[in-house]
Amino acid sequence: MVNIPSGYRVHQFRVLSACLLDEGIRFRAMFMAKGRKDRLWRYRRHEFGFEHAFTRGVSIRMGDRQPLHVSPGAWVETVRSAPEWLLLGGSWYQPAVMISTVYSGTAHNLFWNESWQERVTRFSALRHLVLARCDGFVVPGERAESWTLTQATGPILRLPNFVDESLFGDRVDEERRRADIRGELGFGEEIIFAWPARLNQDKGIVPFLKAVRDIDGDYSIAIAGEGPQRDEIERVAAMMPRVRLLGHLWPEDLLRLYAVADALLLPSLFEPFGFVAVEALWARLPLLLSDRVGAAPEVMIEGENGWIVPASDPAAASSAFEEMVGLGRAGLSEMGERSRTIAEERFASEASARGFVARLLEVFPS
Repeated sequence: MVNIPSGYRVHQFRVLSACLLDEGIRFRAMFMAKGRKDRLWRYRRHEFGFEHAFTRGVSIRMGDRQPLHVSPGAWVETVRSAPEWLLLGGSWYQPAVMISTVYSGTAHNLFWNESWQERVTRFSALRHLVLARCDGFVVPGERAESWTLTQATGPILRLPNFVDESLFGDRVDEERRRADIRGELGFGEEIIFAWPARLNQDKGIVPFLKAVRDIDGDYSIAIAGEGPQRDEIERVAAMMPRVRLLGHLWPEDLLRLYAVADALLLPSLFEPFGFVAVEALWARLPLLLSDRVGAAPEVMIEGENGWIVPASDPAAASSAFEEMVGLGRAGLSEMGERSRTIAEERFASEASARGFVARLLEVFPS
């Protein structure tokens, strides 16, 4: 049970479904809503490759944060099907999640937690109550696991947030081999820093641009995304000729951006995980992350494939960025090869899914 389908989740579920089927286990995904107005994702349901349903309900907007999905249909579907394992995704405060922890007719309720930074503290008692009723927890990495251990007790299983390596690895490699691709996208031979991000305050775009605006060099910062902070970012970028705002990029165009890029920027102020960092690993890009990126322990070996800087330290961000510019394209390319190795070791789709399934059957046998 999760909020909405996204490219990340569709790929994860497709692979997970195939691995479970090999064990004779049927997989079914229940989505509480078809999408969000502020998330420009496209998908074709007939290409999902796994059994799924969109449950009945309504979504309540909560500013720029995750909507509240009032989805009684999700709970009804769960009670009706009575699955052996129920993986509760989204957020703990979703009504369907809270109700399912009280009664769902399942043998094992597992809460899928990706967050390690909790913004809503005034409901901490309710959160503890919800999590305490779960039989176990599924997390993508070290930080989510550490946070989960402070909230409740129970077995914890790792399910890495893998992405489609055939796209971000193989397809990007194919695009990169095209000699004219930089010119097609309006770039020259400068260093290109890719920054796919929703344009809001969480991403730390404005403070980072202000921190690096005096750094000289032959480089471009290509920011791909839309969001409520666009006007402010445009005003800052207008004084920085090396910054380009590309707007929202559909998947094909994002792959082309990765193909011409030399490094990825993700100096977020708030980032529960950071899927784009995993994409960048497969695309052979070194990383500049803030210490607020949840995926940092898994995607980064500092000094080998990138830099981690304190989110509240503009001087550190400026110093790391200047060092990246100084390495040049050749130096960054060497670090990018280390990123690809990390991706292969830690985020291979089938290996990640099979490891999770094996652990699931070990800890929560049928």
